[in-house]
Amino acid sequence: DMKMKRWFALALAALLAVGLLAGCGGSGAVSLNDDKVEAFLQESGIDATVEADDSLTRAARDMAQTLSGQDYAQIDASMSTIRQEIAGQAGVGRLAACAVYGDSYRPSTPLGALTRYEETLASCIRMEGNGDGAYKAAVVRFTSRDGMKLVLYVAAEA
Repeated sequence: DMKMKRWFALALAALLAVGLLAGCGGSGAVSLNDDKVEAFLQESGIDATVEADDSLTRAARDMAQTLSGQDYAQIDASMSTIRQEIAGQAGVGRLAACAVYGDSYRPSTPLGALTRYEETLASCIRMEGNGDGAYKAAVVRFTSRDGMKLVLYVAAEA
């Protein structure tokens, strides 16, 4: 009986540890599948090329690090400043798209979870971009000061 309780306690502790590790999405740049972003744009009638960009990724990563010290309400209220600072640091005139969403913004269906960053980036470009053309993009995950797991999506005309 005592042996069974110890075994159960050990199994429960292991399960909790695995659960904690699985919940840690981490932060940093997301590796995008450019072809999938382009396919999502084409589904909505936009003929565009999308390519991950190093300077835009660096600027977005730096901004995400700054934003991790703020609450979500502060981040949401300062999107125009965030947009300007990323554009300035990346050396682009203006961003075609810039948004912060929760990391579970798109439904995590078995197939949807695999392309949720690409689908959301395509949606941002579709809503804010200038339609057909070439875009460079970056997607960065981070956690706000109040513990929200967030994703910063940015795109600029190439």
